Amino acid sequence: MKNIEIARKLGISPTAVSLALNHHSGVSEETRKKVCRLKECSNARSEKCISSPNRSITLAIHKKHGHIMNDKPFFSDLISTIQQEALHHSYNLNVLHYMQLQNKELYLDTLQADNNSGIILLATELESKDFCIYKEIQKPLILLDSVSGTSQLNSVILNNKSSIFQAVQYAYSLGHRNIGYLKSQTYISNFDQRFDGYRNGLRYYDLEHNCNPVFELPCSVEHAYLEMKKILSGISAVKMPTIFLSDLDYIALGAAKAFKEFGYRIPQDISIIGYDDLPSCRIFDPPLTSVKVSQQKMGKAAVRQLIHNISFPKTYTTVTEISAKLIVRSSTAPPPCSNFGELNLAHF
Repeated sequence: MKNIEIARKLGISPTAVSLALNHHSGVSEETRKKVCRLKECSNARSEKCISSPNRSITLAIHKKHGHIMNDKPFFSDLISTIQQEALHHSYNLNVLHYMQLQNKELYLDTLQADNNSGIILLATELESKDFCIYKEIQKPLILLDSVSGTSQLNSVILNNKSSIFQAVQYAYSLGHRNIGYLKSQTYISNFDQRFDGYRNGLRYYDLEHNCNPVFELPCSVEHAYLEMKKILSGISAVKMPTIFLSDLDYIALGAAKAFKEFGYRIPQDISIIGYDDLPSCRIFDPPLTSVKVSQQKMGKAAVRQLIHNISFPKTYTTVTEISAKLIVRSSTAPPPCSNFGELNLAHF
């Protein structure tokens, strides 16, 4: 318990608490005893709470397929942040995984019966039909990295729409009027929101009827590269955009490698913008412009909101959006002046 909390509880000033704890004059002996007693009790409770089962929270990781979450540094960093923030608040963290073929009823029963004070549900791959199941859990629960449109659940999410809109805005400011999109073949709600942000940007700048092709690619660098090569190999001549936005850095990096093999210069012919700002963006040739999101801010916000809901139950739900920032690097530039937006593949 902090000095200011002791002062508030005893109805004295924080200065008086400090004087009492440091055995200085200026407070009565009775006050000194009350302050010291309360501080000792508080310390004893804190030590007990660190190992006490009811000072635990559970991180439930819901995986539909693992294509988005497996072996991705973003999620390992996010989970690490959640653990560190929980410990900072004297909570132990239990981690429970759910995979698609697992017994769902047994998994939910475990969450309900588990001796924890609340649950953070990492819901990146969660399908909309499963939100209602988690709503039945009678414990404080925070959705992380997804939001339910039908069930009222507290959530901490990325501002996907506005971050992609920001990327469209940047592309437009460079002079690009033909803006393509590299879309994930794997569905999650985050990607839907990012694509909505892209289309909102096209509408806002009245670019909907320009050359804005959308290519659907896998979520790994290798498979995105191979799929983009197939697409380019099957095209003899095409009007291409001068810039591509993407759902993920992995998709952008794989596609960029394929473009380069087919003779496109980045960014002289085609600019590319990724999403997540992975460390590999900085060492790619050329370094990749990307939307940077903060897993640290997301993880800390989820833990703090859950602990607040545990301490102060509420009858309403909230959605906390974590902002993103566009990190500009050498993969983006103004469009080529000549033959604007037109690239012929026939000669490659």
